[in-house]
Amino acid sequence: METLNIAVIGTSTYPCPPLGYGGEIFIHDLVVALSKIGHHVDLYATPLSQKPPNGELYYMRCSYGSHIPWFFDCEQEIYDRYHKQLLKYDVVSDQSHCKRIAENLYNFDKRTNCVSTLIGSTFSHPIPPYNVVVWSEAHRQMGIKGMSGYEDSGLSGESSGAIKDAKIVHGGVNTDWFTFEPNPEDYYLFFSRLHPSKGYDIAVQLAREMDFPLVIMGDLPKDAPTPDHAFYGKQVFQMIEGSRNISFAALPRGDIHLKERNELKRRVLQKAKALLHPVRYIPCWDLVVTEAMSCGTPVITFDRGAMPEQILNGVNGFAVQYPSIEHLRKAVEAVETIDREDCRRVAVEKFSREKMAERYVELYQEVMDGEIWGL
Repeated sequence: METLNIAVIGTSTYPCPPLGYGGEIFIHDLVVALSKIGHHVDLYATPLSQKPPNGELYYMRCSYGSHIPWFFDCEQEIYDRYHKQLLKYDVVSDQSHCKRIAENLYNFDKRTNCVSTLIGSTFSHPIPPYNVVVWSEAHRQMGIKGMSGYEDSGLSGESSGAIKDAKIVHGGVNTDWFTFEPNPEDYYLFFSRLHPSKGYDIAVQLAREMDFPLVIMGDLPKDAPTPDHAFYGKQVFQMIEGSRNISFAALPRGDIHLKERNELKRRVLQKAKALLHPVRYIPCWDLVVTEAMSCGTPVITFDRGAMPEQILNGVNGFAVQYPSIEHLRKAVEAVETIDREDCRRVAVEKFSREKMAERYVELYQEVMDGEIWGL
């Protein structure tokens, strides 16, 4: 196997891995998996990020959830500071918010040895949108249509405009960390960003109507990384105040609590009877869904976005018709028909970080050979 010299560009928002909430965990997992199969990987990311096993860490100025400094400025500084170095890589894998580095390498340096992964349903792509990577076929269709992911949800979101095409790499997780648990406890779990788009109120409604134990896991409002996290966190506490069967599992924040946080998250995922994930928005992919499956925990969700690509009905959970609460009730009633070993098998065989890295290497080889898509 040819050893590649790869630059991975992180986001300017949170470290890789993040100290709390943040999709940057997938960037960290990609770097680790690429390194494990023998590639040299340099990471450009914010302070407190972890140095790659087979490469160097170069710091990017960080916003940590605020808008000053702007994402655009942080990425431009990396291009300006490390321009000559960026030109020496076999491939640049841009996972940033604005894709400024991939954009500059194409427009000013006439380089096409870059791939740009769209992060989240609301995304920015390089201009022009060349060599774009998405997480799912649903995500690809959203990009082609210029959708934000919040259509038909009652919520707002923005898109940076349509793309012509993209290639797919499913987001992978560390299945060696999220280990199998065959003996769950008697509770259902809601674990996601505390925002109406994630459907925490629907999970609470179901728990009250069906009288099952529900654990909501997340950050305490005082520890929330952004004002909207704090606002909706307070709303959740108001909703569940005095509830007999609904509790809150608070995740510790900060670099000194990272190990404790990760172990608590894993333990609560492992022991849940099922993960309730009644999303209103159109998810491009949800890592927590795969993390739960890796632990053997089935997932109950709506058939929005990429959920039918992650959930095989009756195998590792249920992706029911949106927005039917009645279908969610039936899924809760049927969840014990799911074999937890099947949940684990799907995660390992299809959605591990190793599988993700292998697919990225295939695309890296394509762009190194001169292939360009999306123009």
